[in-house]
Order: sequence, then C-alpha cells, then structure tokens
Amino acid sequence: MGAVNERGGSAAERPTAPASEAEDRRALDALRAAGLGSCEMDLRARSVRWDRRACAIFGVPPSEPVRSFDDLEGLLHPADRPALRRALDAAIEGDGTHAAELRVVDPRGGWRWVSIRGRVRFDGGAPAALLGVVEDVTGRKSRDLDAGREARMLALSHDAILAWAPSDGLVHFWNRGATDLYGHAVGEALGSDRRALVPSTYGPRWREIEQTLRRRGRWEGEGRHRTRDGHERMVSTRMQLLIDDATGPLVLEVNRDVTAEWVARREVEAANRNKDAFLAQLGHELRRPLSAIVHAAELQGTMAPSDPAQARITGTVRRQATQMRWLVDDLLDLTRVAHGKTELRHETVVLRDLVVGVLEDQREAIEAAGIRLDVAIDSDVSVEGDPARLTQILENLLGNAAKFTPAEGRITVTLARVRGEAVLAVEDDGIGMSEDQRDELFEPFRQAREGAGGGLGLGLALVRR
Repeated sequence: MGAVNERGGSAAERPTAPASEAEDRRALDALRAAGLGSCEMDLRARSVRWDRRACAIFGVPPSEPVRSFDDLEGLLHPADRPALRRALDAAIEGDGTHAAELRVVDPRGGWRWVSIRGRVRFDGGAPAALLGVVEDVTGRKSRDLDAGREARMLALSHDAILAWAPSDGLVHFWNRGATDLYGHAVGEALGSDRRALVPSTYGPRWREIEQTLRRRGRWEGEGRHRTRDGHERMVSTRMQLLIDDATGPLVLEVNRDVTAEWVARREVEAANRNKDAFLAQLGHELRRPLSAIVHAAELQGTMAPSDPAQARITGTVRRQATQMRWLVDDLLDLTRVAHGKTELRHETVVLRDLVVGVLEDQREAIEAAGIRLDVAIDSDVSVEGDPARLTQILENLLGNAAKFTPAEGRITVTLARVRGEAVLAVEDDGIGMSEDQRDELFEPFRQAREGAGGGLGLGLALVRR
C-alpha cells in the first residue's frame, strides 16, 4: 500500500505541485540563503511551521518549530492581531500576495517589529497554505518612527524651517513656522525657487554661502529677509547640507526672526556711541580749566606764603585739581580705547628702570599712609612695548593696592622672568574681593567697594584694554 497523505490519497495519486508552488519554494530557498527566516502556515489545519531563523525572530524555541495559528497570534501585540487577519483575508480574496509588519514579544523585554511577506497557495480553488518570509525590521521601523517624529517636530516648530535642493533651488519642505514668518502657504512654497520666494541679503554673497555648504556642510549667519507683503525682517539663519537618497542633496534651512533683538542691540550700540562722545567732549572741556588751576596752584606754591593757612589751602587746591585731572585723563583714555584710537609706541623697555621710576614717585605717599612696600626686582627683564602705557598700568595697579590696603598693611611688587615671559605682580593684604567681584573688576566704572577710595573705577579697565 502506498503512503497515505493528509487528504487520504496515495502518493501515487497526489497531483503534481503547480509551477507557481515550485517557484515559491525556490524563492524561499533564495531568501533563506540571504539570512531571512521562512514560515509556512497551513490554513486548513491552522498550524504554523518555522525554520530556525524564523524561530529566533519570533522567540520560539527551535525544539518547537510547529505551533498553532492561535499560538502565533498570542505572540503578537494585541493591537496587531486584527491586522494579521485582515492581511490574510485580503490576500485570499485578492491576488494571493500577503504583506504585514507586526509587533511581536521580545524575549528580552518590550516589542520587536517583524515583517511577514508571502503568497497564498490554493488547492482546488481553496486556500491551502501561506508560504512566507520573516524579517526582523525593528531597526528600520525605529528609524522610520524617529523620522516621522522629527518631521512632525519640524512641521510644528515655531522657527521657519524649509528644505531646498542646491542643484535648482526648488523648495521640498515648508513648515508652519515658515508660513507664519514669510506669509507663503505650503502649497505656494513647495516647488518654488527658494531665492525668489524669500529674497535674502547676507554679509557674504549666495555663491560664497553655497561654497561653504559644499566645503563644510553647514553655514550660519544673520541677514535680511523680505516677506510676502514686502516687509524686511532680520533673521538668524542656520543651514545644513543633507544627503537624501530619494531626492538627492538638500539644504535644511532654519530661520529665526531676531528683528526685535537686532533693533534693541542697535539701540544699545547707538547709546554707547553717544555716551562715549559725551565723555570725550566732557573730558576735553574739563581738562583745559583744570590744567590752568593746577598750573596756578603750582606757581603760587613757589611763592613764600605770608600765612601758613594760605599754604595749606594752596596745597589742597593743587592736590584736588591734580586728582580731578587724572580722572579726566582716565575718561579720555577709555574713550580712545573704545574707539580704537589708542596709538602704541613699540620699543624695547627695561622693566627694572620703569618699575623703579614708578616706585620712586609713589613710595612717599604709600609709606606716609603707614603701608609697608616690599620690592623684588629681576634686573635682566626687558619687553617690547609702549613705556608710557606700561607706566600707566603699573601706576593703576599700585594706586589701586594702596587705596584698599589699611595702615600697617603690606604691598609687594615683584618683577621676574618665568618660562621666558616677564611677570610683574602687585600684591597686597587689603580688604580683598569676592569671586563675583573679580569677574566684574575689569569692567568700566566697577569698584570692589562702591565709592571706596575715590575714583571712577576706570583704572583696571584701562589696564586690561
């Protein structure tokens, strides 16, 4: 007796498999060779048979390659079970092809995306089996989902975001933020020329921007953009060159309206220019009478006073007028520095001689205040610089130390060569300052203690600049 098949017929009586079935099996063999899994669903017995690769994808032990159709559905995400049934019904009622992407339980936790593609095999006009290919597409689905989320984020961003092809300038993407900023609807913008749609003026020319994009892959800057109604807006722009397999190279452009910030910045700059001009004019107007007062006081000091009180008054006038002239000079110096008009005279400066000269001028006043002055000078230190400005720097540092050091305090001045560089240091044991004050100390008109020791708080600002 011949072998009996499932339908009760002998092997000799079993009809030869149609050509389409043989082709399907050859296709499955080729896909297995490509590393994909395969499965066969017996639609009559409602059973599923997997190969080893498909078992791994579905998380089925290789020792149990045959499962029921209900077992297969149990492995799926509950929301995807109806989708499998609909895909099978569509294949049976349609051209016989079947394709579905479903979530299955991941043995390590969570869910994994699986693609099932196949063809329904009919026997006597009735669906008999489904030969399918199984592939783990978790990575691709994650990328697709991420891309979808990114696309939604781009579409909903408040920034104006557009994408255009560098080859012809045609717009491929235009979000709601771009419509809000420029006034062009999405349908109007897509397919239009970027430069004609949004006329833009930047510092560099468009050709230079495109060259930077090709060379570095990105560009950013500020420029003027014209909207649909003819208004100009100041815009901060970032461009990124993207390589898209479907469309070819695209430039992703993100524009943010900074008109309000730009106007405020220009107003601040104008106010600063006006302030500098006022200080310069004030300094010049004050310097002339102050110089005359100082000169007159000095002349009167050379005369023999008939009254000791008159000598004290003359000395007070001379000292206060000299102090005011120093303040005016600081204002003028700061104004010149701010406008880049300071001229430096470069020459070889022997720092020892410069330091000794400044100390001779200020030692008497420092010691009269009860402050000890310690000096350590390396005699072999020279630099290339402007002797007048270097003298001004040391005078400011030394004067600042004396101003904030109490009686019986100490100021130490050291000059040394350290690793090939000249290091001049002025240290004191005065009132000190906090970390926050250190950050602001070199800003104009800032002082460690408001109003302490007089002055305008310009000395250290001039030292740094």
